[in-house]
Amino acid sequence: MSRFLKYGFTVLILKSHLFFLFSQNETSQWYFGYKAGLNFQSGTPPQTISNSNLSTMYGCSTISDSIGNLLFAVRAGDLIYNKQNDTMDNGQNIGGYYGGYQTSIILRKSGLQYYVITHNNLNYFSGPINLPMMNYAIVDMALASGLGSVVASCKSITPSGIPFVSKIAATKHCNGKDDWLLFHEGGWPGSTNFYSYLANSSSISTTPIITAIGNNQKQAYGTCTNCGFYPGIHKFSPNGRKVCATYECQRVELYDFNKSTGVLSNVMVIDSLPSGLCSTTWSNTISPGMAVGIEFSPDGSKLYISYLNTPQGVYQFDLSSGTATAIAASKTPVTPSLSIAYPSVVHMQLAKDGKIYIVGTSSTALSTIDNPNNPSNTCNFQLNAIPLGTITTPPYIAISGFGLPAFESTFFEKKPTLAPFTAQINCGATSFSAPILCTAAGYSINSYLWNFGDSLSGFSNTSLIANPQHTFSSNGTFTVKLILNYLPCGQDTLKQIVNVSDLPSLYVSGKTTICKGESTNLSFMGATTYTINALTTQTHVTLQPSVTTIYTLSGINNTTNCLSKIIFKVLVLPCINVFNAMHDEDLKVFPIPSNRFLNIELKDKMQISITNLPGKIVYESEFLTGNHIIDFSSLKPGIYFLIAKHKTGKLVRKFILE
Repeated sequence: MSRFLKYGFTVLILKSHLFFLFSQNETSQWYFGYKAGLNFQSGTPPQTISNSNLSTMYGCSTISDSIGNLLFAVRAGDLIYNKQNDTMDNGQNIGGYYGGYQTSIILRKSGLQYYVITHNNLNYFSGPINLPMMNYAIVDMALASGLGSVVASCKSITPSGIPFVSKIAATKHCNGKDDWLLFHEGGWPGSTNFYSYLANSSSISTTPIITAIGNNQKQAYGTCTNCGFYPGIHKFSPNGRKVCATYECQRVELYDFNKSTGVLSNVMVIDSLPSGLCSTTWSNTISPGMAVGIEFSPDGSKLYISYLNTPQGVYQFDLSSGTATAIAASKTPVTPSLSIAYPSVVHMQLAKDGKIYIVGTSSTALSTIDNPNNPSNTCNFQLNAIPLGTITTPPYIAISGFGLPAFESTFFEKKPTLAPFTAQINCGATSFSAPILCTAAGYSINSYLWNFGDSLSGFSNTSLIANPQHTFSSNGTFTVKLILNYLPCGQDTLKQIVNVSDLPSLYVSGKTTICKGESTNLSFMGATTYTINALTTQTHVTLQPSVTTIYTLSGINNTTNCLSKIIFKVLVLPCINVFNAMHDEDLKVFPIPSNRFLNIELKDKMQISITNLPGKIVYESEFLTGNHIIDFSSLKPGIYFLIAKHKTGKLVRKFILE
């Protein structure tokens, strides 16, 4: 008969995170617009918040604790509210200014401290640039009885004299602890320079990584009809490996981002007005369209762009299409033809429930994309799905403004998982398959490392190929791990729990704890033929190791020809029994042949106690100098320890009671 025999199994899929103390709960509370707010703690749909004091058209950010309770909210980079909706201690004039869609973001510094990153547009439009435009404050939540206090503000990140537009985005470094901040130089006539700054637990670097790439970014649009003073935004994908930016004249660009070095590369233009359609005047005429909001699907395979004017609404781009031309051709409307007056759809933000939330200008409800990983025809756009509810002050209705809170991107990353196990397993042999990931989303795999959790299989316990085979050595529960190492950096660990049940079930019976000099008779069950440490043996064997020894028992079922392995240990102890006596200068122990009594000879007063193997005291008494007999007749057979305490220290003796 074939050596391979099918057997049943079960598999449990687990998922791992690389982001240490961070989780999606930090994004549970949203404060935005005119006293609008959403609470995602209870799942979806989110609950409305009616007690917010935050009032801003855009540029807000919030952060919650690890279980989803609000810590604080930032208004447009200039004011911080604590969780009681009051101005935080020292929370005014923190370095930013009300004047752009992306004027603030919050990053964890260390412990209970947070960075609040801000943009100050006044330093450009109010005269010569004599102050840095990108700044930060530090909030310490350990202060003010847990309400937090600003302990530093107006701390400069960028140098004086260089203009920056109100584009702030952040993602995790490859090490999973530090953060990258991404800014864009502006001014007039503009710049192509992206600035990446590394923030860690001690400080924010003042030495940027500068990448000159892509479109020329002006401080304000002036070459496109209806583009006015809007400079666009930029945003990281959830895994931080892609960056998308919107510019004047409906231009949308996509870049690769190196999470190790902070460098952008491989720009692709996936949307833009044809040459000659841009105008140098500003008007409210509904022509041409202006790309505004950006959001990625959780798995990074889809990109959503919102447009003002014509074409108005939200469009999906399929990044898995491959080339820039193919991605551009995949542009498909998600929203129906909207009749909302100009301007309509503005900003979008992914939430912890996996949905994308869409804000219209000064709206009383948010629209949603419920299944953003799906193609446009099944992504399930819902117009005005989430009413913002009522508030306690005039006008008694919460209003959205232009923007939603900003967050560090990897809060929303959807980690890859191993697919449910469906391969056949024959006599312990089976195959595994690594998941197929979207390279267009930045998942370029550099190497694979499988560990099957089967140490008895030796060198076969690991594999470096994507789709390996493995033969399990025995029945049992195995945790199979796959480590995916990405280019240029980073990794994910995926797991499966595999239960093996139909290999030969090997058992060892007999005494596996012996005294030195003794032998033991062991019997084997569960197979037809056996080997011990590669030497053929019978179903019964006599072993007499001089020291504790680990054995590998292999067994083959001659009916199925399936092989199984187990390990067992024979423990060898220096016992006190009828064959041995142990002596010490202060303590002498002599066995009495009945093996139920010990004769002890003491040279000094001692306290004697006996403990069993788990450490429980089963006998205790104090003895004077001389000979004494200890009666063990009430104790069960097993391993015990004699502990003698005296003025010079403590002696411990181990013995077996048969």
